[in-house]
Parts: sequence; C-alpha cells; structure tokens
Amino acid sequence: MAQQPIFGPTVGEVDEIATLHGTLVEVLGMGVLLTGSSGCGKSDLALGLVDRGHRLVADDQVAFRIVNGQLVGSCPPGGAGFIEIHGLGVVNLARLYGEQVLCQALPLGLVLTLKTADDVPRVLGERLYCQQRDWAYLGVSVKEVLLPCGRGRDLPLLVEVAVRLSRHWQQGHDDAAEFEVKLSAFWEGRP
Repeated sequence: MAQQPIFGPTVGEVDEIATLHGTLVEVLGMGVLLTGSSGCGKSDLALGLVDRGHRLVADDQVAFRIVNGQLVGSCPPGGAGFIEIHGLGVVNLARLYGEQVLCQALPLGLVLTLKTADDVPRVLGERLYCQQRDWAYLGVSVKEVLLPCGRGRDLPLLVEVAVRLSRHWQQGHDDAAEFEVKLSAFWEGRP
C-alpha cells in the first residue's frame, strides 16, 4: 500500500514515497544525498555543513518521491530537524542553530558516497579524474561521486567543491581532461 504524500499533491507527482538510508542536505542550493556504510560519518559531515551555513533536510532516512521527473527528498514524519551524532546522541538542530538551518524538501542534484581512502582507486591516471558514475533510484538518474574520507580531510569544504564541480560538469567542462591535454602537449614540446 502506498503511503500518502507528506506534502499536498503537485502536477507530475507520483503518489508513492520510497525511503532510503542516507542524509540529505542543501549545499549551495543543491540537494546532496550523503551515503555510505553505517557509522562512516554522514551525520557528522551534515553537522559540519550546517555549521558552515547549509541546511539539513533529513538524517538517517530520506523519503523520496518523484515530482516532474525529479527525485525530491524530505524527512519522514517525526524526524524533521533531528540528527544523531555519535557520542552526543540525538540533537535538535533547530534548537541549537535556529529554524533557518532546516529545509522541508529539496530536489536531489548529487549523491556523495563516503568511502575510506583504501576503497577508492589511487592509480595515477585515475587520480586525475573524479570518481563519478550515474546513480539511479525510482527510475531517475543523478551523478554520484565517490568521496574518500579520512583523518585531516576537510569534508564540508570538499562537499562544497563537489557541488561546484557538478554544476561545472553540467556546463560541459572537464578540468581533468583539459589538464591531461595540456600536460601531454608540454611533454611533447608544444605550448
């Protein structure tokens, strides 16, 4: 049996809501789904993003529905504004930061999958390129980026850069390919 939509019906909306494990945040106006194994730091990263001025949509479970061909994520009933931080427990972000840090619903623009550095290839040629692929859910596809996480990495900053790069790619830019062409030209003695 399909659940009722959390918000009123809109044109092009599918009546079903599907829930997925992850954390959805708004970063620079884009919906970013943070995924990865349990305990990898999704909620900590979301907290760091909120502290930098971005907004939380949902932590741990994200309810998705299709609206006008886009995946739109929201928080399942009862969980809005709450985030679980390992060692600190469940925290009400609206109480700590104010209601402005919460976002009710947001179209998904990018998926960031947190991986340990050992899980992401470090072959020289592959290091030049972002580890990205298509990710599909409920028949809708968005870009997924594999983000190595580990000590000393400023993950909130890297998420902001990934959002900017995503927009860059949508405009047809590929910095790594451009760099590779220029490097090859240099080694061949061409300016």
